[in-house]
Amino acid sequence: MTSAVKRKSKDHLATLKRGNLVFQWYGNFRFTALGLKTITQVKGPLQTKRGSKNARNENGILGNGAMGSALARAFLANKHTVTVWNRTASKCVPLEQAGAKVAHSVAEAAQASDVIVANVLNYTVSHALLQTPEVVNQLKGKVLVQLATGIPSEAREMETWAKQNGISYLDGAILDYPKGIGTKECLIIYAGPEAVFEANQSLLLL
Repeated sequence: MTSAVKRKSKDHLATLKRGNLVFQWYGNFRFTALGLKTITQVKGPLQTKRGSKNARNENGILGNGAMGSALARAFLANKHTVTVWNRTASKCVPLEQAGAKVAHSVAEAAQASDVIVANVLNYTVSHALLQTPEVVNQLKGKVLVQLATGIPSEAREMETWAKQNGISYLDGAILDYPKGIGTKECLIIYAGPEAVFEANQSLLLL
């Protein structure tokens, strides 16, 4: 669901409810750095919607540790085409056996994908992987979903960089463990242009 922001103060961003739990985000939360008008709360699982714009897109995941692998398996379970890349190539083998394609470089993964999910350690690693001429050229006109851990200034810098290079950008936070991905208890927060989220929700709503 999408919750419109109603500010209680200049620092307050949004309040979202999940069952009996209430989540509140304030100015020190990194999504506020993007100047967003909405926050989207996502709870899985969700079947791919007929006619959804993302239903036939090619999707890539950079980083296939425990969380990245869980995301890839959830995407595959929802019948999405997935290309994976990891610095340690052996981590891609189980995903390839599950039906994913394996890229041998970040540029190859970006070239093969319409939506690229970066699920690496932090923004520093993301910068090193994404901000090269070869990769940027492959990302132009596509969607980048950043799920790395970071701070407001890093999110703001990444969003600015994406805009300058013609890349649509969403920033996200996974509030769950890998074993929870794709279950009804899973909670993921996405922030960014609502139109970009809506166009790709069949992928992002696990």
